[in-house]
Amino acid sequence: MLDHLLRSFTDGYSTDRLMLRWNNVPVELAANMSLPQFILDDINTAICDRLYAGIKYTCITMKIHFTRKYGYHLIQEFIPSALIVMLSWVSFWISLEAVPARISIGLLSVLTMTTQSSGSRTKLPEVSYIKAIDIWMSVCMLFVFAALLEYALVNVFDRKQKRHETYVDANGVGKEGKTNKRHYRCCCLKGRERARIIDKFSRVLFPLTFTIFNMFYWSVYLIWEPVETLQH
Repeated sequence: MLDHLLRSFTDGYSTDRLMLRWNNVPVELAANMSLPQFILDDINTAICDRLYAGIKYTCITMKIHFTRKYGYHLIQEFIPSALIVMLSWVSFWISLEAVPARISIGLLSVLTMTTQSSGSRTKLPEVSYIKAIDIWMSVCMLFVFAALLEYALVNVFDRKQKRHETYVDANGVGKEGKTNKRHYRCCCLKGRERARIIDKFSRVLFPLTFTIFNMFYWSVYLIWEPVETLQH
């Protein structure tokens, strides 16, 4: 390959004065060349001469196709965020009376997921479109936030029960006077049973929904790939 000095004018060069063409071997790759986060799949070259205002201008293009290596992102982003989502489900097995434990797990999961999401964005270039990692982090954030809201709903039923509770002695007389023991027990049982049913339902719903999302997500981004046509 020889070095040439070219002076470009504002109106460009027509094919009558300059014609660019690729060699028989357009690009040569070094034998020991490797990229830490990408695999070089293919290099496509083409001639793209354009006709503008009755003048034909010379043009050549080269497209390089890369495939991202998933190992680094799986270890640093996908697996930790999935474990954080699973950690938020632990609160479904904790007793309703353990308020500090359930609140701590919910808040720590949300805060950790926020930090993980912010860290993933700083490692990637800023683009205007939605990336695959953005969808993953958003859904994971939605799951941990939903787990926190689940305890808020459970706590509402539990507090309703406590507001109706009265300390009943052996004669059925409490602080607010006489009360019906049967009505008292049914009222208390109803609120707490609803809370326990929601917890049992969440133990199945959250993992099942997250599994379905993973099946759909990985099938789209690993199996399906958009086909790009080279414009001549």
